[in-house]
Amino acid sequence: MKQLTLLSLITASLLFVGCGEETKKAAAEATASTTEAVKNDVTNSVESVKAKTEEVVESVKETASEVVEDAQAKVEETVDAAQALMAPAVFDKCKSCHGANGQQQALGKSAIIAGQDKAQLIASMKAYQAGEKNEVGMGGLMKGQLASVTDEDIEAIADYLSKQ
Repeated sequence: MKQLTLLSLITASLLFVGCGEETKKAAAEATASTTEAVKNDVTNSVESVKAKTEEVVESVKETASEVVEDAQAKVEETVDAAQALMAPAVFDKCKSCHGANGQQQALGKSAIIAGQDKAQLIASMKAYQAGEKNEVGMGGLMKGQLASVTDEDIEAIADYLSKQ
């Protein structure tokens, strides 16, 4: 009986040891499977975050571009308004006929001078000043108006008007 009990104990020990190996193997497989699943989840999450980050970056770039464009437009408007306010003092004698910004026909006869090419304006004013131009009968009046105007003043007036 002692032998039978001893044999039973040995058999039971072998069974437990065998089950332990299978359990260890199953645990190892479960661990490997879980590790792989976690790696896949982390990889998918990282890729999702990268995609969302790229979307946000593009959105920020677009918004920044729009803000910059709006700011540039406002700066240009402000500069234009400042230029209108900063007409050279010598232009004051021109305002009575050509308007505050040179945007009306002088005495209803001449062309509007605002926005004309700067070089054309300089050439025209110098021709009037020299008495060489008499467009629509305004030569004498313009010669008198420009008699005391310097070349620097003509340059300033032409620069101002060309930007209107």
